[in-house]
Amino acid sequence: MLDAAKIANISNAELVHEHIGATIHYVSKLRRDESKTIGFFDMGATATTIWTATVSQTQIIIQTLVCDDQLGGSDIDSTIASHIATQFKTDISKDEKAMSRLVTHARRAKEILSVNKQATITIEVNNQDLSATITRETLEKICTPIRAKLQQLLSKIDHLPETFEMIGGSSRVPFVQETVEQTGARLSFTLNGDEAIVLGATNTKRKIQIKDHFPFDLVAKVPEIANDYVLSNQFMPVDVPLTHLIPKGLQKGMTIGYSEKTVPSGMDPAHAVIVACEFSGVQEQLENWISTLVTVQANLTHVYVAKAYAIVQIVSLFLTILTCLAWKRNKTKFGRYTPILVF
Repeated sequence: MLDAAKIANISNAELVHEHIGATIHYVSKLRRDESKTIGFFDMGATATTIWTATVSQTQIIIQTLVCDDQLGGSDIDSTIASHIATQFKTDISKDEKAMSRLVTHARRAKEILSVNKQATITIEVNNQDLSATITRETLEKICTPIRAKLQQLLSKIDHLPETFEMIGGSSRVPFVQETVEQTGARLSFTLNGDEAIVLGATNTKRKIQIKDHFPFDLVAKVPEIANDYVLSNQFMPVDVPLTHLIPKGLQKGMTIGYSEKTVPSGMDPAHAVIVACEFSGVQEQLENWISTLVTVQANLTHVYVAKAYAIVQIVSLFLTILTCLAWKRNKTKFGRYTPILVF
């Protein structure tokens, strides 16, 4: 994407996660000394993302982030379209063009049902007008599986916040809001649900310390080691490299990619590797380091021995002086010989 921006002569382009963009926009509305922990619920057309963050004017810390990239408003549209198709007197399930138009009308019906209690869908197929009516109660009934998926996603949040900021077009659907309210949280609509992410992404030059939360599990595989290093949901400060110790004896290299269990939808698992690294000279550098360490230890030992010998000589001289003084005072005690301590 950055290469495409460069080809298009777009300078100073940078990539920002959607949840970071929305959070930055929310921070821009805080008072200077205000700090709080808040949750965000973003249900778009094709994915639903929920996260909690501790925010202030100078810092954003993403505490928890869960995502289902196969659950969104389009699932509600398809569910409505499938239900309406069964209400028509003519079977259009095998007519791809008719079903495509029906999905478009189902999306409009979803928006109408967000305000009204019923909506009517009418389409023309083979010069024939087909019409059906759907109520909000029926919508909630046929979308029970979607509600269950939302509940399961919300249950993955470790510490539920007191308030959820609702963004994304599908967050306006009543049964979606009811599902979030069942957690005991209050719903907030401070941000523009359609523009919050974009507005925040355009304001990334603000001096804000950001600690993000990666939604997918990454796995580092080392050929010499049977067990993989799982880099799962780690706090990663922006612009700060994430480093890990290289095991002793590592010679061939390391690959880092998505875990088989959390490969993003639509991605071929065979292409899940993000980075492939090859290492050389590790053993040589290790041997040089050990050699240097031994030399330093030997030098330090020599210094300590020299200092100890000097101290012993000083103590010996001091004792000799004391002995001489005592001998002068009492010659009969030591006779005609002066005792000398030799080390």
